[in-house]
Amino acid sequence: MKNVVPKVMWHHTDPNYLHRLTPLFYMAVMAETFSGDVVKAHFLPVLKALSKDRVANIRMNVAKSIQSLGQSLKSQQQSGDTAAQLKSILNDLKTDEDGDVRYYSLRALSAI
Repeated sequence: MKNVVPKVMWHHTDPNYLHRLTPLFYMAVMAETFSGDVVKAHFLPVLKALSKDRVANIRMNVAKSIQSLGQSLKSQQQSGDTAAQLKSILNDLKTDEDGDVRYYSLRALSAI
């Protein structure tokens, strides 16, 4: 938590869109490992920022990552405010101009 998370999350500001995907893939893979407090403190700001990215592939992967995080929080019975904020991001993405972003946002909303 102390060493890896900040280094991985830092990539969300990289000019290269492939590097901006790194924290999203990390969140999706490591979702079950982290509590709702970690998600709220470290992941939500990155998800909010990347949900406004100009690259549709980034926004689509935001929805996929939120689905993984939401399901993990649900299984840990730690949803609450964090889940509400994740759903808020998805509600914004479900009206995106890109069809894939809309599809994965709706899919994530129905899963969490």
